[in-house]
Amino acid sequence: MKEKKIFFLSTFLHSGLDWVHSLLDSHPQILITPALSFYRCWTRFDFNENERGQKIYNNYYKYINENIGPNSKNEQKKFFHNHEELNNFFLSFSDLLKNDLVSRKQAFLYLQESYLYAKKIKKSSVKVIIAHETLPFYKSYFKKDFPKSSLILVLRDPRAALAGIWYRRDKQFGHLPDYTFNMTIDCWFYAINIIKDKFYEKGKNLFIIKNEDLHNNLKNEMLKLSHWLKIDFAECLLCESFPSGKKVFVDSAYLLDDRPNDQNLFNQKIPDNYFQIENVTSRWRKTLSNKQIIMIEGILSICFKRFGYKKIFNDNFYNKILSFIFFLIPQKKLLNYWVRTYPDVEAFERIQKRLTIQNKYFSAKIWSFIPNFMKFLCLILYSIFSRIKILIVTKENVPTYDKVKKL
Repeated sequence: MKEKKIFFLSTFLHSGLDWVHSLLDSHPQILITPALSFYRCWTRFDFNENERGQKIYNNYYKYINENIGPNSKNEQKKFFHNHEELNNFFLSFSDLLKNDLVSRKQAFLYLQESYLYAKKIKKSSVKVIIAHETLPFYKSYFKKDFPKSSLILVLRDPRAALAGIWYRRDKQFGHLPDYTFNMTIDCWFYAINIIKDKFYEKGKNLFIIKNEDLHNNLKNEMLKLSHWLKIDFAECLLCESFPSGKKVFVDSAYLLDDRPNDQNLFNQKIPDNYFQIENVTSRWRKTLSNKQIIMIEGILSICFKRFGYKKIFNDNFYNKILSFIFFLIPQKKLLNYWVRTYPDVEAFERIQKRLTIQNKYFSAKIWSFIPNFMKFLCLILYSIFSRIKILIVTKENVPTYDKVKKL
């Protein structure tokens, strides 16, 4: 497996990553496992760079079996489709890991090899390994573990990408939670950090796929990608597929009609010209406020300049300042939610619980005695501070969103 060329597939966030994955899925020269996100799991398991084989086995067994095993209802991420595959995978994985001290790089390769064994794929038929990483946080791991690897990034107009995920969360909560807002913007900053990194050279070890170009001329873009990957072009690159062979659905928040389960999209009817640029623009223009558009165009300006997306608002100093102001202050619907529910703001109790769980009993005691109007002020200041932190913290390390979370 060490001889195979390794590519990582990631995204600027909500840009069509799963769609690109589904196009690559059935190519006979590509080994691409379902969206396990190896490095994300490794981080969330709180593993060190080197771990005992048994510990690695136990954590991945629990995660795969409970979340993406044969009984999973998520066709995009279902890792195995029957128990024979599951058992064969872990038989091979256990044999490779043993109980030795195993590096993160070794574990990654062992997982790929065990997947080949479980799926009965001939190693000699595979030219490239493509590893799906859902979030663009793991650049430092890619570079350290596989310095000769390359990276594929999926890009979309930032306004369309952010509008879609914000629309979905707004429908779910009635407002856009701070966590979602912060994490989504931070993801874009991490991806921008990748394209600024001198380690990555576009066309050499970095390939950027624009969602809009795929919709405009799919064959042309997949021809370019197959040439860059140094694999034979095949018609299967033009057809979405899941490993199960089931139909791939279009995962669009606007098609859900307030239904929370993506699986409702399986039998959907896609309107004609749904992805035509004018229709896409119309959707995000209706979803985003002018303040949000100014903010996105200002703080993510590099994406507009480098990739040819046209701004709506003038690119002047005044709007640049406004974009950072609109970024720092809490979103209007969230502020209205806090005001409407005051003094029984849900976040007050959540902060109290968090301090207690973290064994910060003194701070929790102080928080319980602070007057509500002071808590409200602290909540707003913390909201602003969290975004200042996003602006100033380096994008070289994995952020706290994915650290030490129980699955």
